[in-house]
Amino acid sequence: MKRLLVFFIGFLFSFALQAQDKLQWAIMYNKQSNSVQLKASILPGWHLYSQHLSTNEGPVPTTFVFDEKSGLLWSSEVKEPTSLIAFDPNFEANLNYFEKEVVFERTIKGTYFGVISGTITYMVCNDEMCLPPVEFPFSIQIKTP
Repeated sequence: MKRLLVFFIGFLFSFALQAQDKLQWAIMYNKQSNSVQLKASILPGWHLYSQHLSTNEGPVPTTFVFDEKSGLLWSSEVKEPTSLIAFDPNFEANLNYFEKEVVFERTIKGTYFGVISGTITYMVCNDEMCLPPVEFPFSIQIKTP
């Protein structure tokens, strides 16, 4: 019984690792726009869902949770470019998603120097299957000019 439990836990863990293999995150600070940019590079054949889905039934939308920091104020929510909209056979619905690459952006209000951290929750699918949602912690140091 213990072997079965260990196998099952390992099996679930391998799916989470597979999802991370299908997408790579790069977190950057853009000094000119005073914003944090969260870039997803997606493997061919896979797609990442938008923050804004037209249905509550279906995939997990991409979400961004930023840790609260003293002195850190935001002038906007996380912005995303225009997504693709197409019929997704996994959920039998028209859904918003991104392929290849997408950059999400959140603008800082005023001046902030220090660490910005948080968690991205996302889900990737191809035309045949979806991998379980992944929570990706991130951190970036904003240095003085």
